[in-house]
Parts: sequence; structure tokens; C-alpha cells
Amino acid sequence: MPPKSAQVPVTLLKFKRSRSTYCIPLVLTKKTLNQEHLITALTHAINSTGGLRVVDNMNSEEDGMPLPDEEGVEIAAEEISLALPKDRGDPHSNQWFPIADDKDLENLVFNDYDIIAFKSRDDSDFYIERSEYGDQEE
Repeated sequence: MPPKSAQVPVTLLKFKRSRSTYCIPLVLTKKTLNQEHLITALTHAINSTGGLRVVDNMNSEEDGMPLPDEEGVEIAAEEISLALPKDRGDPHSNQWFPIADDKDLENLVFNDYDIIAFKSRDDSDFYIERSEYGDQEE
């Protein structure tokens, strides 16, 4: 009987900026839990889905729908910064701890759908918005 292969755990992380969300499956081990790995995966996801909207252009007269002719721009890894929520239970409070180096990630254990904020070098601060689908009034 052949030996059982070790299953590699995959973690699904949400990278958020303003109204944009990228859900990315990642294999996070001691070797891959670093900024370079996270940012490389994020920039690949951004660039392969049409690029980053540098200006969050929403037309409020159209019920918050993006303008149809808006195109994203390709982004390089050097243009991205990451941050972790100060309160993992309430990331939408927009209190962020910027990831300065890989030591900030050393002892972290990520769960599926944990949120990591990101910003481009053109953004002043880390900021995410809660997704709203239709009227939520009851």
C-alpha cells in the first residue's frame, strides 16, 4: 500500500481595498508566509482580472454602479502595501496595523476569509467598505 500523501492546507484570504475584494486561495507555510508571497499573489489576481481601479469612480446617481467605461491599470508588486486589522472581529472599523516586514507575519495563523487590507502607493490610507447587496432594511 503506498504511503498517504500529506495534504497541503489551503487558506482562502480576502484582500480588500475600498469596494474591491480579491479572494485568493493560498498555501501558507512557514516558508511562504511572507509579504512577497502575499503581494505576488495579489498583484497576479489584480492584473489578471483587468487591473486596479486607481480612482474609486462610482456614480451615485446610478445606485452605486461602476461607470461602464472605467478601466483598471496594471500594478506592480512595489506599488502595494498590506495591513492587518487591529480587531480581527471587526475589520470594517478601518483600524489597521501596516505590515512593515515579515516579522509581523511570523506568528500569525490565518483562517479562511480573514481580511487583509491593501493600498496602492497612490492611496493615502488603508480603507475598506462593507459590501451591501440591495436594500438591507427589514
